[in-house]
Amino acid sequence: MTKIHRLAVSALFAAIAAALLPSSPAQAQDWWPFGKKKTEVQVNNVPIARAANISTSYAPIVKTIAPSVVTIKTKRNAKPDSQPDFPSDDDDSQPQRALGSGVIVTSDGYILTNNHVVAGRDRILVDLSDNKDHEYEAKLVGADKKSDLAVLKIDVKDLPAATLGDSSLMEVGDVVLAIGNPFDIGQTVTMGIISGLGRNDTSILGQGSYANFIQTDAAINSGNSGGPLVDMQGRVIGINTAIISPNGGNLGIGFAIPINMARFIMEQLIANGKVTRGYLGVQIDNLDPDLASSYGRRSSQGVLITKVEAGTPADKAKLQRGDIITEVNDEPVKDAQTLRLAVSSLAPNTQLKVKYIRNGKESTATVVLGKLPDGDGNANNNPSSDDNTDSSGITTVKGLGFDIQALTPDIRRSLNLSPELNGVVIARVDPNSSAADKGLRRGTIILEVNDKPVTGIKDAIDAIKQGQSVVRLYIWDSGFTHYVALKKSSD
Repeated sequence: MTKIHRLAVSALFAAIAAALLPSSPAQAQDWWPFGKKKTEVQVNNVPIARAANISTSYAPIVKTIAPSVVTIKTKRNAKPDSQPDFPSDDDDSQPQRALGSGVIVTSDGYILTNNHVVAGRDRILVDLSDNKDHEYEAKLVGADKKSDLAVLKIDVKDLPAATLGDSSLMEVGDVVLAIGNPFDIGQTVTMGIISGLGRNDTSILGQGSYANFIQTDAAINSGNSGGPLVDMQGRVIGINTAIISPNGGNLGIGFAIPINMARFIMEQLIANGKVTRGYLGVQIDNLDPDLASSYGRRSSQGVLITKVEAGTPADKAKLQRGDIITEVNDEPVKDAQTLRLAVSSLAPNTQLKVKYIRNGKESTATVVLGKLPDGDGNANNNPSSDDNTDSSGITTVKGLGFDIQALTPDIRRSLNLSPELNGVVIARVDPNSSAADKGLRRGTIILEVNDKPVTGIKDAIDAIKQGQSVVRLYIWDSGFTHYVALKKSSD
């Protein structure tokens, strides 16, 4: 390198240094990365605080909520004759004892927990987390099996009540803490994020339950049930309830009941000792793509009314079978469980604005909700029978994957059908067909094809032949009526 080149390079480095290095000690305080100035970076034009600005401890949050979290120990005097509908958090060597958690919701001793923690127990004891060995006998104020929530009461004043948040404001990715007493090792805090919202798998709590879970990867183990899931302000946004695990251990798939839903249940239990839910008076079904297409809709969002019970709020509001409900109170209806949760979370006599589609036209009805009757307002569930051996008169339905036959007196008796129920019965279903995939089976009754009533085999076959590429069936199965849409195959 020549002398001229060396001078040029030296000048270049000097210029860079002059531009970067501070001109005074005071300015050195503001120079990153060696100074202390807090700066921001941009991601998609959104400022994000540097890691140095993010707290490395959740201790302040824990100190806020921990005094409100209790341990619940239950005892049963005798072993039950049968297993409970929902497994209790039982890790004691004695099967008559069980363990769970709870959260204090009022300073005068009301405690929110899970129903499965206290169901069927003779004694309920509450341990406070004040390190003073305070154990109190608790009274069961009320319990709701369908939401798996219960409220207890201890006779103590000036308790540290938790602050309840707003679960509707939570988003996937929000950081949360789960607090409880897993395996009776003492109060434990785990951290994670919200992994999902609106998880409505009713199999977690059992048939007929109201599931609308927050999913989290914060570790939840046996004994955590009933404890709080809290946000970064220490506010309770859920009640930890269940996990998915083949071996009973934590796999990072836990579920919490949203506090907005829990608050509605809790307030009713405290006021009345039971929960009274709103009632619409319809049977409904989800829209799959084929069923939506048969109604000329591209979107399968919404629910299809498959039956309107006579004299119910829906009947009085002139809703009809075949209407597609798309919104309630200006909120979209995604599926049947969404509508069921929306109605059940409202009190009787509440007005519900229902937006629906009938014959391709959008309309709105105002429904004054009734009181949900015992049995959840569903029709009786009459099991279908597989004992019918009369296979005479069976007709194959080409392209749909099943065979049908006329409703004989023997079939009517075996299925316990009412005299006014007319149609044809499915005699066989190809297990590899879309009909089988959509739940059609032997004993299912076809009442209508493409909205045309079916009184016999000829009616059914003619209607199917006249239909388009998608055939919509209105069926009866085990006491319930609903729609199924099937694409015709080329068979």
